Amino acid sequence: MDVDPLAIRSAQKNASLNNIGAEELQLLLVPTKDNRPITDEVIFGGVEGQNLSGTRVISETEKYDVVIANILLNPLLDLADHIVSFAKPGAVVGVSGIISEQVWL
Repeated sequence: MDVDPLAIRSAQKNASLNNIGAEELQLLLVPTKDNRPITDEVIFGGVEGQNLSGTRVISETEKYDVVIANILLNPLLDLADHIVSFAKPGAVVGVSGIISEQVWL
């Protein structure tokens, strides 16, 4: 899951380069209040051969057993409630991407 359509596209490309098919990797776009409608035209400006085929925008009501956020501290703090809203009760929520300069000792 990601909030950035370009990250989804990059993950698709990396999966393809590593011979990982759609049946092995599910890529989901998380809606945010800041997202514009997601279309290939918006993302790629109509660049031929680039699309988000097979990518599903998840519903805000869907819940998961594991939710991972790999982002810097400030966006993590801003999005914390949104991130946790996708977790089932008792789910594991993991965070990474916080750099050492952002850790308060």
